[in-house]
Amino acid sequence: MKTRVTIPSGLDHLRMLADLEAITYRESSENLAESVMDRRMIGTAMSALYQAATCYRKCHKGPHVLEALCGRMYNLAVGAYVLALRGLYDEALNLSRSYCKTLLRTIMEQAI
Repeated sequence: MKTRVTIPSGLDHLRMLADLEAITYRESSENLAESVMDRRMIGTAMSALYQAATCYRKCHKGPHVLEALCGRMYNLAVGAYVLALRGLYDEALNLSRSYCKTLLRTIMEQAI
């Protein structure tokens, strides 16, 4: 018969998650040097979304539909990037899918 490992509960469980996350982040960070070009492109795209969302260059007045969409996409992209750094790749992909759906839904609503 196999010996069962005790799974912590309560605060101990949260501490275990924090420890595992720290290990994953440390190991992921070591590989970031290999993806400088990709990260530069991601950072540039995220900056453009943030600038559009906040009317940084110019406010065009109006209902700010595009700005709200850019803000939503920016927030989801930040979450996806942080999750990917923490090794939660499936969750990061789910957020990416979410902002693609948001974009498509908004385009369809504006077309009607």
